[in-house]
This record gives sequence, structure tokens and C-alpha cells, in this order.
Amino acid sequence: MKRSRIDASLVMHEASSGDGMRRRVLARMAVMSGMLATPTWLRAQTGDEFGAHVLRGAGSTFVHPLMDAWAREYRHHRHGDAATVASAGGGLDDAVGGVALDYEAVGSSAGIQRLRARAVDLAASEMPLTKAELNRQQLVQVPLVAGAVAVVHTVGAASTLRLDGPVLVDIFLGRIKRWNDDRLRALNPGIHLPDAAIAVIHRADGSGTTFTFTDYLSGISPLWKAQIGSDLTVNWPTGIGKRGNRAMAQAVRDTPNAIGYVSLTQARQAMLPMAALKNAEGASIAPDTSGVESALKHSAWSQGRDTDSSLNHGQGAATYPIIAAVYGLASTATDRRSRRAREFLAWSLQHGGAAAKELGYVPLPTDIAKRAMAQVS
Repeated sequence: MKRSRIDASLVMHEASSGDGMRRRVLARMAVMSGMLATPTWLRAQTGDEFGAHVLRGAGSTFVHPLMDAWAREYRHHRHGDAATVASAGGGLDDAVGGVALDYEAVGSSAGIQRLRARAVDLAASEMPLTKAELNRQQLVQVPLVAGAVAVVHTVGAASTLRLDGPVLVDIFLGRIKRWNDDRLRALNPGIHLPDAAIAVIHRADGSGTTFTFTDYLSGISPLWKAQIGSDLTVNWPTGIGKRGNRAMAQAVRDTPNAIGYVSLTQARQAMLPMAALKNAEGASIAPDTSGVESALKHSAWSQGRDTDSSLNHGQGAATYPIIAAVYGLASTATDRRSRRAREFLAWSLQHGGAAAKELGYVPLPTDIAKRAMAQVS
């Protein structure tokens, strides 16, 4: 599988706040109760404080809505016998205030660059780094959640649009150019498809969503795999590029007869029609959380194998075929901020499931989450 060679150069963007400089956030991590055992190293660090600044994270736009939710929950989280971390509106703003995690949705590629340069404490991406790269950069990588990559469109009244892999490949290769193409009409009997040009929209930045989508297309088409491949960025044969999942969703919504790909969460937020895709067993499945759960259930991950293998093209009659795994990355160093970053990843695995479900992501099954907790330890 082709992997990005991400340049070591770094474009720094300092986030500003209308409330001025963020104040120091004090937090204590205590024993995490629940279905997953808390590692000894995490319990041993509960007395540490963040220091002068909040944790900083960057990367995936796919997981941005969930990172925002986790940052709020982590700030409010009650740690066993310790007091709740103070938060805005909690009556302790003057003493603490602010957030526990400042996450910038700059794309997977930029997030990994910033982590390598130690400009941030953690990163999120849908493209797993190789074990050799992790060892070289002294990073730990753990899966956090999974989610569907939805194929979104604005094709008039075709709210129940059906597509299959080969047709999707040819649309993004520029071979199928109009919505009333015979192959599209054969997949959608009884649905009016206009005699209109297909407006292809894709990501222009280094994107884990692009990696997941092009990995799916590579698994369908040897031609795509040979000529385009799967990566955070590819040389698209056709279409217009946009930066970030939200910009992609907005561009599709504002463009008649368009097609693109975004996270299920952002497709729902933008109220975009989503195509049903034919899966490995020939069933047409619309993107939803049950299709992601089925993919995880039938994956190599559930058989005890490494969690860096692709979740695309999974078996199971109810499985949706384009599945992104979101990975959290942090340094393996023993300094306070690196430990805090790893603690946040552990907290996300143990306590982030409810927010993930609410937003349309799928938490890891218990056995996979236990293995991920062991990795972050």
C-alpha cells in the first residue's frame, strides 16, 4: 500500500481567542473505572498538572466534530475522587477557564507534520503510519473510532441514488461524465437522472478521508491502483479540489449535479443526500453506524490482527464498504506533555464512546479497545 512521504516543513498557525490568552488548566487523572482496565502508568501520573498551556492537537477534519465534543467532555470529566476539571461557565473561570485540548482540523498530513516537529502534542489521521515510521519518529499510534465515508451528491430528486465500485471509479477517473449515463441508469431504474454533466469534487489537501476513499477505489480497480493509488494526496484525473471535509460538503451542497465524499457526520450536518453503495456481498447499503459496526465485526481486527489493516471492502451482508479508522498519535517520550497526550488517548478510548455514537461515529468493540489501551500504555 502506498504511503505518503510527508515533508518535514511546517506551516504554523497560532489559534487566537476572543477571550484573550488561555489560562492554565489544572487537571488530575484518577483511576478510570469501567469495562477497560486502567494501566499503572496512567494511575501514577494523576497528580501532574498541564503546565502553562493546554494540550494541543491537530490533524483529521474527518474526526473534527468528535474532537470538539471530546475536548468539552474531557474538560468536564470527573476523575474518581478528584474534583471536576474547572470549565467555562462553571463558576471557576477566573481561576482556570479555557479548554483542556485545543484541536486544529488542518488535515491528516498537516497534523502529522506538526506532531513530528513537536509543534503539537497529539495528532489524528485516518492513514496509519508504518511500524518502521512509528519507531523512527518515536510515536505511538492507536485506533480511536471508526466511521463511514459517505458519497454525497446533489442530483435533483435522486435521494435514493445507488452506485457500485466500478461506476464510482469511472466517475472519479472522468470516464463517466454525465448523470444519465447508461451504467448509472441501469443501477437506478425508475429514478430520473438528468442529462447533466457530473461535477466531481475532491479534497485538495493532505486528507485521511482521501486516503480511505482512494484505498477503496484501489481495491476495486487495478487501473486506479496503478495510475492513481491510495494516499493522503493523489493526482486527481478530474474535478475541483476543496480543503477540509466541511468545505467539501459545502461545495457539494452549493453545486448542482455534484458528487463528492465526506464523513457520515458531516454529510448529516450538511443535510446532503448520500448514495447507497454495493458491498462485497452485492447488497446496496446506505452509510450508517450499523454498516460500520458490521465492518468492524467482520474485520481482521476482530480476529486479533493488527489494527493498521484497511476496513474497506468488508464481508457481511449489512457491511458498508468505505470505512475510515481514526488513529490517535502521540510521542512515546516521558515528558509531562507527552504523557498527558497519551492519557487523553486512553481517556478517549474508555470514556469517549457516548459522544462518538451521538455524532455518528462507532466506538471500538471491547476486545479491540482493550488492545488499543495496551498499545497506548
